[in-house]
Amino acid sequence: MDTIGEKTDPTGLGLRFGTEEDGRSWIGRRLERRAEVPVNEAMIRNYCALVEDANPDYWEEGISPPGLLMAWLMPAPWRPSENHRRTGIIAMDVPLPGRHLINVSTETEFFGPLQVGAHVHAIDEVTEISPEKRTRLGLGHFITSCTLYTNQSGREVARNTNLILRYDTDNGPATPAGSDLTDLTIEADLAAMLAETRPAPPWQAVTRPAHPRSPAPGDELPAVILPITYQRVILNAAATWDWFPGHHNPFYARKQGQRTIYLSTLFFHGLVDRFVTDWSGPGACIRHRTISMRQSIYAGQTAIVRGHVTEVRNVNGKQLVDIEAGIFAQDPLHTEANGKNRENSSETLCVPCTVTVELKKT
Repeated sequence: MDTIGEKTDPTGLGLRFGTEEDGRSWIGRRLERRAEVPVNEAMIRNYCALVEDANPDYWEEGISPPGLLMAWLMPAPWRPSENHRRTGIIAMDVPLPGRHLINVSTETEFFGPLQVGAHVHAIDEVTEISPEKRTRLGLGHFITSCTLYTNQSGREVARNTNLILRYDTDNGPATPAGSDLTDLTIEADLAAMLAETRPAPPWQAVTRPAHPRSPAPGDELPAVILPITYQRVILNAAATWDWFPGHHNPFYARKQGQRTIYLSTLFFHGLVDRFVTDWSGPGACIRHRTISMRQSIYAGQTAIVRGHVTEVRNVNGKQLVDIEAGIFAQDPLHTEANGKNRENSSETLCVPCTVTVELKKT
């Protein structure tokens, strides 16, 4: 077993290594960050394309989707003025033994929208480091951090609490991506990607439901179904600047204990937000959201969002609707011995969510 000093970073993102004691010394430490670029239409449109969100607030009014919040602080993958890549969140700077990391949950409260041209600032604080724990992915530590987001005027726009697992897998040291994988695993990924090179379906105008005039507890929201192709997972990385290798490198994803490349937290933010605002209509504002990543959703699967209203409240003249939702994964068709395709209809709950939306006043 190698020592802390001998460990290398397989992610290429500048992870710092240390003991649990080193990591716990970071509790209470703060880091101030500023976005490299202002809120802009190009990133907004790429992100909306990623989750197929047709909300005119984003396409026509210059409002940033709330799911993009964390992306505005992601650093570019290369800068001429630096010889190393800065990390996107403070949890990646905490020195701990684990070579891998994966996001576990987020809780976000939104105070107001970000508009095109805004410059996002943030203050990160490490609030908790767990003792070493055994998980299904391996042995590691959970890092809790809290981030306050403001615009260039100092106006608070959101507060986010993030939980990350920093861990080592049980299958030995992480080697450079792809160095010991068989031709069969490479062939499987290539076959899956080639299967996606089929003609796109005919373009169809997007129709949005009418504003829910009298929502009530128990009301079901229309489901959202989205095929998760390799192209979409790569777009996930590009649209959010989240170049963690598990989101674009199948070889690294397998060394991390995953099936293949998988969707990021920021994708789930955008997908569940779209699910809610497709129902609520333009002008509605996401006020609070929690998500918990129980399982990854991989390239080749289908993501399905289902949910219902749990409570309707009037607070200071604002109509707030609480929604409980889940993002499910469904595997693709299976080919039986007789050559016929059999649809796998089972769905696995991967990402339970709760959302509070403020409806537009009529």
